[in-house]
Amino acid sequence: METPLTSSLGPILVSLVLSGVLYGYALVQTYVYFALFPKDSWKLKTLVCYSCT
Repeated sequence: METPLTSSLGPILVSLVLSGVLYGYALVQTYVYFALFPKDSWKLKTLVCYSCT
């Protein structure tokens, strides 16, 4: 018989993997922004860094 904990481990694992993939995508987008726009103001760069965290 399954306990409530073991029946919810599948969705938890899926959500953790999806969360990791989306966070990695955000990190890549931040890196690309800094690589392509090095002359933007420090205010905009701060906003981009804040939105990544």
